[in-house]
Amino acid sequence: TALVTGQNPGGIIFDQSKMRRHLYSCLNKGRWEMFPILERKKPAISSTDILPVHCLCHMPEIVGADMAECSKCTKWFHVTCVNVPKEIFSDSTISWFCPLCS
Repeated sequence: TALVTGQNPGGIIFDQSKMRRHLYSCLNKGRWEMFPILERKKPAISSTDILPVHCLCHMPEIVGADMAECSKCTKWFHVTCVNVPKEIFSDSTISWFCPLCS
């Protein structure tokens, strides 16, 4: 019912002991009302959180996945998205250029 009233249910803890009775009441009245709330909390990710995007795919960093920095533009790329030689990870003297700079 939070969605029906335009609220984000991710930050609401509903009183589950009252939900069944409340649902029957809404059905009898013929209209939806918000379920009883125990507590409101801040969702883990809000609409104002901004994640930096990288690569040609414009997606954020993938935790645990290798990424390579272009030696020219210094932008970061997922190795799964672009062709990156494995040698650049073991030898810091090797330059690598992304598809946009090469």
